[in-house]
Amino acid sequence: FLKIGSNVIHYRIKAYPNNKGGLSEIHFGLAELIDKMWQKRYFWQVTGVQITSALNFSLGIIAILAWFLWPKNTEYGYFGAAALLWAGHCMHYTMTEIPMAAVYWEILSATALIWVGVMIFMFALRFYNQRFPLAERLVWGFAVATPFLLWAAGELQLTIAASLCYLALLLIGVFVVKVLFDGARRERSVGASLLLVGCFMIVGL
Repeated sequence: FLKIGSNVIHYRIKAYPNNKGGLSEIHFGLAELIDKMWQKRYFWQVTGVQITSALNFSLGIIAILAWFLWPKNTEYGYFGAAALLWAGHCMHYTMTEIPMAAVYWEILSATALIWVGVMIFMFALRFYNQRFPLAERLVWGFAVATPFLLWAAGELQLTIAASLCYLALLLIGVFVVKVLFDGARRERSVGASLLLVGCFMIVGL
């Protein structure tokens, strides 16, 4: 449908208010080639996320069941909760129709990510039988306050408020890396080293 000279393309985007709606790079070409490009992008942005979310959900259920079987091992419960929350947070990237107002969906998604960090924080401490009462109270208080802080920011300032919360989450992640680093240095085992590497990659990403 393109003609020699100037062409005008009309497009329509459906996006929720203040939700960074936009259009990515446009490609023109043979349908077969364009379809292959789209299939590849769709796999990495949608299907791949759905697969990892399903794996996280399954892993979370297994960890929660392990916690019920061995209630003294609370690290299983924290790990399971982190996996389930992460699976829920990833729905944010694959859903096209959300079941509530966009601002509340954004608050819910951001809060879930904060709680993932808190669960991993508690998992790391309990995994190595560490206790930091003041730090734990501060982290729990931050997690509980997060949705209220985001709600108070309002729709127009929500992105800025969420970014500040993520900055605090990054600091929690650095603390977790330190706890796991100290534990790996003491134990000098393959499992402890892999746990440290995995957490370091998550914080880096």
